[in-house]
Amino acid sequence: MNRAFLPLALIGLLVLWATSDSHAQEIAPADYARVNAALVETHALPRYERLATATDAFAGAAEAFCTGESGVDQERLRAAFHDAMDAWMGVQHLRFGPVDSRMRGFRFYFWPQARNKVGEAVAKLVAADEDDAALAARIGRTNVAVQGLLAAEVLVYDDRYLGADAKGCGLLTAVAANMHTMAAGILAEWWEGGDAFAQLMSTPGPDNPHFEDHAAGTLAFFQGLHDSLQLIYDINLKPVIGESAQSVRPVLAESRLSGRSQRNIVVTLEALQALYLGEGSAGLGDLTAVADPKLDRLMRKAFRLTLATVQSIEGPVEQAAADPTRRPPVEKLAKQVQALKQIVRDRLAPALGLAVGFNALDGD
Repeated sequence: MNRAFLPLALIGLLVLWATSDSHAQEIAPADYARVNAALVETHALPRYERLATATDAFAGAAEAFCTGESGVDQERLRAAFHDAMDAWMGVQHLRFGPVDSRMRGFRFYFWPQARNKVGEAVAKLVAADEDDAALAARIGRTNVAVQGLLAAEVLVYDDRYLGADAKGCGLLTAVAANMHTMAAGILAEWWEGGDAFAQLMSTPGPDNPHFEDHAAGTLAFFQGLHDSLQLIYDINLKPVIGESAQSVRPVLAESRLSGRSQRNIVVTLEALQALYLGEGSAGLGDLTAVADPKLDRLMRKAFRLTLATVQSIEGPVEQAAADPTRRPPVEKLAKQVQALKQIVRDRLAPALGLAVGFNALDGD
């Protein structure tokens, strides 16, 4: 990687970042409240509804495939898997609330994983040849590595498990049903009942166990934005692509079996952009526009350029990075994601008046 070279677009972003107005206007509590309400109604809830719908469809496809229902072949099963994975990638930046309860986030998506822990756990359970009904009854209490999407990916894409005379169907249907149960539970806890999480976000105060004020609710959304950018760079890109085409480590790539490493980043960045811009209503960018209009313009441009770069990559990230002719946009993406994360950390947080505790991955 030529560290002396920076794409002109990235240089432009860094120049704008350095010259952005440092005297941000203070944001009123009512503005925090307005944006939080909009993000709950038009961003969080619709995306959790999509997750519940997609996991229900995947559970139905798994059951139909495993019972030999006409018209549900491996291609349709994999399509349903991709829909469920897209739905998760579109909501995983919301790392607070019901998804954090009972370790649902880790159970849904055990990533990053060490030493192929998911594959080994899947193989062990399938080899045990446990009664399907018993497995389905206890899947939600077993090893977190086999409760969610990564286990489903192994089962759907490793031909050892769903081929002729294979024994992976019992585990697949249990995992798929478990994911839908979790997704439906998350959605219900967001909006049902007197202690619904959406209600807690709209009524902060000293007796609220999660939010002391409206700024704390905005901080929860902001933290998801920052941490997701951090994970894209530190987990999905940096250790995978290495310093050159010769040092790529494909074994570390996300969703390698299903070839989704690029698609995951695209869907995640699109979700983060939607969090910032809003989805038919207010987003974090509405607060930025009040506090620092120059910074708002910079953020919008940074998202646009970064998405254009990742969409230009040909094939899975690990394959493109190992091909000298396809590697340049991968390197450019890594630099743009890192720059965007630094802007979010060093400029957006103070502009929004948020006292942020960054995660343990942040070593810049």
